[in-house]
Amino acid sequence: FYDGCVAVYNLKKKSLEPVCKGTPKTSLLTNPVWQVRWQNDDIDNNHNFFSVSADSRVVSWTLIKHELISTETIRLSVNGSLSNVPDDDQLVNI
Repeated sequence: FYDGCVAVYNLKKKSLEPVCKGTPKTSLLTNPVWQVRWQNDDIDNNHNFFSVSADSRVVSWTLIKHELISTETIRLSVNGSLSNVPDDDQLVNI
């Protein structure tokens, strides 16, 4: 999707429809997502992953009851510094 949305598919099923899909309203992104990385399930056993988009945003996604919840984690910059993210929200490693 070129509007910043992401979708989750169940590859074990033959359906071409996603299990869930973010919307432009919930995705926090407006540019294409270039990479995702699945993480271990959270303490409530919800699936989660991070995405990186063309606008340098790293967003955390959590799948809860067939709904995607997004949280902006960090915004990267070209020179390696962080921008528009409070100090207490910055991550050293993802």
